[in-house]
Amino acid sequence: MNEEAPFADPTAPPPPPACVKAPLLPFLAGFATALVPGVLAGVPAGLAVTGLACLAFAVRKRLRFPGAPRLVSFLAAGTLAGGGLCLRIAEMPEPDWHWLPPREVTFTLRVEEAFHARKEARIAGIGRLLADNTPRGELRGRRLSFYLATEEADPAPLARGETIEARARLTFLPGVAEPDGFQSYLLRRDIFLSASQGKVLARPGDEPAREQLRQSLYRSFQDRLTAGSGDPGDPGYVLASMLLGNRGLLTDERVRLYKRTGSFHLFAVSGLHVGGVVLCLLLLLRGCRFPERMRFLPLATGLWFYVWLTGSAPSAVRSGIMLSCVMGSRYLLRQPHLFPALVFSAFLVLLWNPRQLFALGFQLSYGVVASILLLGLPLADELNRRWERRFPPPRGLTPWQERWRNFRRRCLQLLCVSAGACLASAPLIAQHFSLFTPAGWLAAPLLNPLAAVAVFTGVFLFLGFPLPEAALALVARPGWWSVRGMEGLLQACLRLPGGVAEKTWPWPPTGTLLLLTALTVAWLLQRYRQTGNRLPLYGYFLPYLLLCGGLFGGLVHS
Repeated sequence: MNEEAPFADPTAPPPPPACVKAPLLPFLAGFATALVPGVLAGVPAGLAVTGLACLAFAVRKRLRFPGAPRLVSFLAAGTLAGGGLCLRIAEMPEPDWHWLPPREVTFTLRVEEAFHARKEARIAGIGRLLADNTPRGELRGRRLSFYLATEEADPAPLARGETIEARARLTFLPGVAEPDGFQSYLLRRDIFLSASQGKVLARPGDEPAREQLRQSLYRSFQDRLTAGSGDPGDPGYVLASMLLGNRGLLTDERVRLYKRTGSFHLFAVSGLHVGGVVLCLLLLLRGCRFPERMRFLPLATGLWFYVWLTGSAPSAVRSGIMLSCVMGSRYLLRQPHLFPALVFSAFLVLLWNPRQLFALGFQLSYGVVASILLLGLPLADELNRRWERRFPPPRGLTPWQERWRNFRRRCLQLLCVSAGACLASAPLIAQHFSLFTPAGWLAAPLLNPLAAVAVFTGVFLFLGFPLPEAALALVARPGWWSVRGMEGLLQACLRLPGGVAEKTWPWPPTGTLLLLTALTVAWLLQRYRQTGNRLPLYGYFLPYLLLCGGLFGGLVHS
């Protein structure tokens, strides 16, 4: 038997259950059919595919492909599900908004996302309207972007879920002839209203009791993370921004630094942060000798508490679902298969909000994790296998030799994973932000461990018992050092010739297509390897070369 045949080793884990990988593709096919040509196009398309399903069942005995009725039925169900969900959640502009001029409006909103205002006595972000003084009240329930003045020179940071009353100049974005970059970004997110040139009338704080509790805990943890920080330029504010997803705590210089190097994603609560919480809780449970079979409940509880504490942003919810699926496959199903768990979590996320499929955060999250599983880890395993075949370790390794061997394997794995993650995110960053960031690619192998140290430090500050500010500042020192190391590394990379190129991606929709093509090729190659065939070394590098070639072509063409 071929030594690389799947599950030939009796100690290897069993294959993943088919249920975790079956429903996603038909749902995506139906959802894409429903949404891409238009929201209403999914209904007739679903009815047409349903008719084909009925026809296939009627003539199933004459079909040469016995699985055709089931396949067509899956496609029909996926199309109808996608069309129905699109009709339920679609936020389309009113027809007359294309002709409405800006007007002054008094409104009340609930904050969903806070931005860095960049000026004193200003607040900015995205919220959902609770009430307005328009004649028909047609804006209620709509999302809008706001940039407002406050009477306070140093207003309190915005918190997700906070209520604001304001008066401002309201712009209907569909009627803007030539939207600027930020307005185009809002339109891509289906946000059709923008409030500016106004001021805050009140921040009443009359949220529900649960929301008030969350905000109180949020402020308490923010104080813990910024302990010992007397100046906004101190690294403690970076720690708080990373762990809580509050980018308003960053200075303008830091915002420019992280944006130019393509590392601004560190300040959106995502897999790195949620995974850090889970890992620290796991270490705590292991130290307390908590039974392994009972770890899922406390880990899931801590995970979702952190997601709730940070405001349940879409990126945090996505990561929570993803890690819950991974932990469930590990502790409940006893099948730690990462890729099927990733696919199943994507299916659940899209059931929760199908429009996430076209959100940049969703594409970055799942594109990067899929590239780690399909590109980074297989290449690292193959290189380590070839290294030990070329330089076989001696028998009877001493403890120090074993530690050195594990360290070498981990370093090579880190390099391959960082390369795969950076190349996977590069087409999306170039497409959406017109940035080519080779400096960020070079910094990634060192940047990721430093960011992990900062996240772990913040989590330990979360988990620590009530301590005086001086003790909290002492505990936070490793995180401060890691933040300074991150920023020094990024500044050094920016000084490299060609470290950052601000050029427009020449083919707007093809950045996502390039990533999908590379991941599809990687998946096909890994399936070929798992069927018992030996994959040559260049096969592992083929997706990397495909991504590099596409990025180089876009850079030259632009």
